[in-house]
Amino acid sequence: MEFLAIIQGGVGPDEWEEEVKIEYADDFMDAATQAQGHAEEMRGFVFSLELSS
Repeated sequence: MEFLAIIQGGVGPDEWEEEVKIEYADDFMDAATQAQGHAEEMRGFVFSLELSS
């Protein structure tokens, strides 16, 4: 399954947003765990996670 995560971070004028494709997830929980890992590496948080078409 393929998912799309939106990761946000920063404060005020330094806010940013990044789209991360989660390509190899078995289910939603697996994708959420992977997205959280990406967010931690980027020093941000997962804003949304959805199934990609």
